[in-house]
Amino acid sequence: MTPPMPVAWSTVAREYARSIVPGLQPAARALAEFAHIRPGSRVLDVACGPGTAAREARALGAAEITGVDYAPGMVAVARELTADQPGFTFLEGNALALPVPDAAFDAAISNFGVIFAPAPGQAVAELARVVRPDGWAALTAWLHDDVTAEYYELVYRHIARQPSPHDPYEWGDPARAAGWLGAAFRSIETQPIPVPFEAESPEAVWAILNRSTGRVAAGYAELDGEARRAFDADMLSYFARFRRPDGSVHWPRTALLARGRRPVTRAGAAGELFI
Repeated sequence: MTPPMPVAWSTVAREYARSIVPGLQPAARALAEFAHIRPGSRVLDVACGPGTAAREARALGAAEITGVDYAPGMVAVARELTADQPGFTFLEGNALALPVPDAAFDAAISNFGVIFAPAPGQAVAELARVVRPDGWAALTAWLHDDVTAEYYELVYRHIARQPSPHDPYEWGDPARAAGWLGAAFRSIETQPIPVPFEAESPEAVWAILNRSTGRVAAGYAELDGEARRAFDADMLSYFARFRRPDGSVHWPRTALLARGRRPVTRAGAAGELFI
């Protein structure tokens, strides 16, 4: 039986930090910059994993960085990776009920994390609750028609799809992302960015993914030998499509950056004004 996702992601936390995070660091840096993080900023990293975006926020000068993740193993790795640096706090918690005070942060960011929360409207409301007026929220999502969506459709021919009322790829539709963020933020902007995955061969790509990503690793581990060989064959055929002449693989993933600014509320003659 496939374990709950917090357990699955905890199990792969160290391998994820070692093998997946290097390819996501450029996106995390772009996200931190997109969120207007400045020296002295107070930043919340939602669904922080091993603290990839949190560390990029620190590189831009953030003074206090709090990360929240539902996988205790990810929280433990994030704490280990920042143990010698002041100003980091990592907590176990859910994106739909963040364990932090109201209006405590200048910016809230989430690198391929909050998009998986099952209730997008509630997730956005939580981001708005914890960001101060005039502060920013920003996130990354895989584009709606990205190669990663195609990859997961193939994956779910072999392992069970986790039930959810929400398709995370809907966040990769700029209009949909703007609609969700626009319920609580203003000055909504979106921007696509490349997030390629590089490896020496199709076999190397698949070996990384089937041991380092929670949903896939958990499902792969449950398969018997025959089912696993069938899964391997489909994945190697898929990644062979992205092979260069020298045999290495360039998987051309594309993400969407989305951000919004928390409005300032002022009392006026006609009631509240949002500016």
